[in-house]
Amino acid sequence: MMPRAGRWMGWGAWVLVAAGSLPAQSYLPLAQGTRWVLRNRAMAQPVTFEVARQGENGSTFRSTTPWGSSEWTLSARDGQYLMTQYGGAALPNRPVYLDFTRPAGTRWTNPLGTITVVARDAVVQSKTRTYRDCIQIRHRAGKTDLLYTFARDVGYVQFGEGGSAFVIDEAASVLPGASHPGTGAAAATGAALSTVPATPPAIHEHGGVLVGITPNRFANEPMTLDVMLRRFRQTVELGAGFMVGNGTWTELEPKPDRYELASVNTLVSTAGSENLALSYTLRIIDTRRKVVPADLSHKSWHDPALRARLLALLDRIVPVLRPRARWLMVGYELDAYFRDHPAEIRDFLELYQAAASRVKQLAPEMRVSATLEFGGIAQLESSLSGLNRQLDFVAFTYSPLNPDFTAKDPAVVHSDLAEIRRVAAGRKIVLQEVGYPTSADNHSNNARQAQFYTEFFQDLERDPAAFAAVNVMTLADLGERETEQYTSVYGLKSPAFRGALQTLGLFDQNGQPKPALKVIEEQIPVLEKSR
Repeated sequence: MMPRAGRWMGWGAWVLVAAGSLPAQSYLPLAQGTRWVLRNRAMAQPVTFEVARQGENGSTFRSTTPWGSSEWTLSARDGQYLMTQYGGAALPNRPVYLDFTRPAGTRWTNPLGTITVVARDAVVQSKTRTYRDCIQIRHRAGKTDLLYTFARDVGYVQFGEGGSAFVIDEAASVLPGASHPGTGAAAATGAALSTVPATPPAIHEHGGVLVGITPNRFANEPMTLDVMLRRFRQTVELGAGFMVGNGTWTELEPKPDRYELASVNTLVSTAGSENLALSYTLRIIDTRRKVVPADLSHKSWHDPALRARLLALLDRIVPVLRPRARWLMVGYELDAYFRDHPAEIRDFLELYQAAASRVKQLAPEMRVSATLEFGGIAQLESSLSGLNRQLDFVAFTYSPLNPDFTAKDPAVVHSDLAEIRRVAAGRKIVLQEVGYPTSADNHSNNARQAQFYTEFFQDLERDPAAFAAVNVMTLADLGERETEQYTSVYGLKSPAFRGALQTLGLFDQNGQPKPALKVIEEQIPVLEKSR
């Protein structure tokens, strides 16, 4: 049980965007269907802002970034924009979010954070136009630091600043006064990603075992666009050859037959920007929780309506994933759930079989499995043996911890990997999460983590054939707030559990490298060349 690998794609929540109706001449003229597409040369996925709909609470904006999506609603009042909703939930007291009437240097604070009019004379240069007298507004909330630039009668022309800024692409946008999208608008929004070639494009072969590193910001860094770009690129520079992604059913289908696939589009686009392979977990089970839409929560796994909805979801997400995803897992750490609900296993196996068959119809080259904890091997060979027989490959999360979350001796990795090879029985192995904490509360330290990774990679190098991919959790230790969020989700508050979540990183909370980083830097090139 570790923080969700690939959960960094949920960072899109830090993009706080929404808008309301404005006069004809304004810095954010909004007719329904207006779309701004902003690009950065270093990223395949653009940032898009779109006026999704109008309602009695104002106008709702949908944003999509390389890290996720968000939806906000603002109501206009004399050049001010009052935030009325976030994600469909009403906000009390309707705080002021944007205000184009205030002079440069003006600052206000409310529950949304601190918002500042930075400048009223900014200049933005796109490929085709120069925008002058633009208004820049900065929004800070905790460690989040966002900068938006607006041009009169155009709206968003820049997001971010410096080399990490995304700048307006007029040809791909639907700007005020336009009657139809630019030639690249569909692709820019990510909608076109749901239509893929009959045969997916080739992914660069690194050879040997692919190694991933879950990217996240350092605990002492703000959550800014520049930071996110830097940390993702850092994992690639370290040698990452694949990415781990995931999504819960409830996130992907928040309402019956309404799909929110921005996170999937973003994941595929981000992986594509570096030609990386993907593994993806559809979390219909998330460790000890059944995660299905609310209207299906009381139905059994055998229920025809639940099955039909799951297959319909796969019809949506598999074509999007297909260009990049080699491995798809249906359920996360299933063994933990079925220890508590053994009577549900038979019905779940029927559902899994139907789901796996549908995936193979949609993408014959994609391999299908389910993720278990390393400690679930005994169940895989007993109560879950029916599932074991259906798995194309085996997938595990692995962190050698005792039941009280203290760390085992690093040398145990050799017998553990031998056990994983044995149960795989010739099938390929994907280790979705591999981690070793450094907290004293786990009876560990930096040296023990480095020893663990040394032993781990040496074992893989000696006998790599069974392993397809392994993912290191995580690039950096978590901050206090993030750790508290995870412990609240799991409902465990012991110091050892906190340490097991917080200190898995290759960098500490101050952004300083741990000795394990050097081990991984040296071992990834060797492992990926192994045969």
